[in-house]
Amino acid sequence: MHVGFADGAATQGEQWVPGFEAGFELDGLLAGGQVGALAQFGNFVLGVQGDVSGGGLSGNYDFGFGPFPNISMEVNWLASLTARGGVAFDSVLLYGLAGLAVADTAIKYPGGSADPTYTGYTAGAGVALKLNANWSVFGEYAYYGLGEQEFDGDTYDLSLSSGKVGLNYKF
Repeated sequence: MHVGFADGAATQGEQWVPGFEAGFELDGLLAGGQVGALAQFGNFVLGVQGDVSGGGLSGNYDFGFGPFPNISMEVNWLASLTARGGVAFDSVLLYGLAGLAVADTAIKYPGGSADPTYTGYTAGAGVALKLNANWSVFGEYAYYGLGEQEFDGDTYDLSLSSGKVGLNYKF
């Protein structure tokens, strides 16, 4: 299981006013779970992990002058499937990660709504501390480049950054 915080933006592709970056400014809490497998070769560790997070990641449309409260975007869930590699020192593992990421979103605006699903990549790094033979805790940073989706005639490019802490159980 894990908890964390994420922020980012869904930036509008075509800007209405030069010099202003319009789009959705997003932030909020995340919580979820992960499952994976690791193999250790001497001090080197390789593995794969899938995770899913949900929570309160949302924001209002900002035209560059301030938010419009009647136009909003929410990230319903954020998931990734990553390859992991790192180096273990006694009970500490330093690792990097990279892989596929998907975000399901909901957008509400006057006269309609949209539910675009974004697909892209994630990359990050973390540290895990082994507590005993079965339990470990971790801290992790990840960047999500989730690509573009179009709704209501406009294109939006979604990118997020997250920091999370969690607890793992080894079977």
